[in-house]
Amino acid sequence: MQKTVIVKLKGGMGNQMFQYAFSRALIAAAKKHGEAISVEYDITGYGEHGRVKKDTLRTFDLQKLSCEIVIADEYVALAARNPFGVISKIIRRIITKFFTPDTVRYDETLLMPPYKNYYEGYWQSEKYFKNIEQEIRQHFTFREPLGPVAQAMKEKIENDPHAVGIFFRRTDYVGHSDLDVCDDTYYSRALAKMRELVPNMHLYVMSDDIEWVKQNGNLPEGTTYVSSPSISYIEEMEISTACKHHIIPNSTFAWWGAWLNTNPDKISIAPKLWSKKTNTTWYKDIIPKTKNWLRA
Repeated sequence: MQKTVIVKLKGGMGNQMFQYAFSRALIAAAKKHGEAISVEYDITGYGEHGRVKKDTLRTFDLQKLSCEIVIADEYVALAARNPFGVISKIIRRIITKFFTPDTVRYDETLLMPPYKNYYEGYWQSEKYFKNIEQEIRQHFTFREPLGPVAQAMKEKIENDPHAVGIFFRRTDYVGHSDLDVCDDTYYSRALAKMRELVPNMHLYVMSDDIEWVKQNGNLPEGTTYVSSPSISYIEEMEISTACKHHIIPNSTFAWWGAWLNTNPDKISIAPKLWSKKTNTTWYKDIIPKTKNWLRA
């Protein structure tokens, strides 16, 4: 008999993609263990128009990719998350007040039976879905064709053998108590390392605050600034996949742009520390341990 499990989707596009990839890994793992499960998705954290109910820029966006999404009934999702009603809520609040669960790094036991009714976490590791990589890549193809401005930019990058995508994440990180903005020191190290490996690199800049980067990024002449009002952020992710190499900050959105790049010789440089404020071991699995991924 097939069991239905519910996976909560939360956060921005990058986090949603990790959560979806984890759900596909669950399905594959269950099949390997002789069980059949289907997944429905709890999106109750998003409002009527797909925006997170809190005051953030994050929206529910997986429908813009070729994902197989079945939305869980709101009341079914609520019952699965709180099987003991108000008591479940109280227990969860007490636990999270004194103990923040680690749902970021790889935990292989999560893919083993018995399977829970409800999963909530971040699961930011390629290790969960490496064995179904081609399936994930297929599900993460983009549904809508690029607009003319975005298409022209993507073609320019595809024809540039030295294209290095560099991403600056600022808007919702600046002033946030739990998030770190990658500083000039990181970008200087990353650029120096990339220049050693790609001497003729041509930078293509993507950012949620592109004007700030133009004024303060200290980037070389000839740099191309990709982000603009004419290019949506989902188009920006698709454009970034066309770059030959990547320099990313501690952003899951930028991580996926680099991961989806199919260049077998790509170089992706990421920060040594994904976060300085939380337990650093949480993020020990977020950067794949392969020759294509480096830290600076």
